[in-house]
Amino acid sequence: MAKKLRLHDYFTTYGWLLPIFFLVSLVAWYWPITSVNAFKPEETINIFAECYKFKDEELVDNLYEAFGSYGVENVSLNPYSPDDENINSYYTAFGVEADILLLTSSTVENNLHDVPEILKDWIPFDDELIGELGIPVGAEYFEVGEQAYALKVFDAFDEAYPIDFSPFGSFEKEGLGEDVYMLLRSASPNFGSYSDEGKTENGLRTVRFLLERYDEDGK
Repeated sequence: MAKKLRLHDYFTTYGWLLPIFFLVSLVAWYWPITSVNAFKPEETINIFAECYKFKDEELVDNLYEAFGSYGVENVSLNPYSPDDENINSYYTAFGVEADILLLTSSTVENNLHDVPEILKDWIPFDDELIGELGIPVGAEYFEVGEQAYALKVFDAFDEAYPIDFSPFGSFEKEGLGEDVYMLLRSASPNFGSYSDEGKTENGLRTVRFLLERYDEDGK
């Protein structure tokens, strides 16, 4: 049976192993890369996605071309299959620091709970942010309490839904699929005043870029 992505299990069950794990990860994953290209977080657009197959091969180049003049030096895109048995390891290695995450509905439902320590990690989609991003009328959200924390960007059951990220990647396998949601990490430096310590607005620019690129009405 495939393992489901758990965003917070490490902190509740294996917290004491984190220093050792991250030290090993630093050597195995991070150091060889950053020793060659030491990009700062505010210079990078970092996207983590759950999809069965990535399809938009020109996306990374297009993002770099669009936002290089705004200080973007690197675009890191990490798509992984939601049923990959190593999905939790991939999230730990690449998703923890991602600015933008595209996650299946089951992952969102299993991880977004009405717990302050969990919700503080994500930027709420309030009216101001919805207007800032130009999110189309009719878009739906995953709410905790009365606050929206994730934007639905693919509806597996409604072809008329106004946002369709299916050109980004395949969210279906053997004819079965799930809705997909976008989450924005509050610790990212790339969401301006919406971030805990915002240094750029390149995250906002990227979300607007993606919404325009995958606008159902524009196809």
